[in-house]
Amino acid sequence: MALHLRKRCIQTVKVVGSKRKGDYSLVLNQHGECIGFGRILVNLDEAVEGVVVKNISDVGDFLRREKSQT
Repeated sequence: MALHLRKRCIQTVKVVGSKRKGDYSLVLNQHGECIGFGRILVNLDEAVEGVVVKNISDVGDFLRREKSQT
């Protein structure tokens, strides 16, 4: 599964937790680092291509909030 962030593509991501539609899950990069948290849009066993996790929060959001506080 590939995840596109702005103009770059992260080739390998892993969804941790349930793989059922409607559940919440963590998204990890190829190094096992958490890059986001979201809600699963389709059963991951049935997903072929496209957006499968709707972003709720990600590392960029955290960094933007921290930057605005300084």
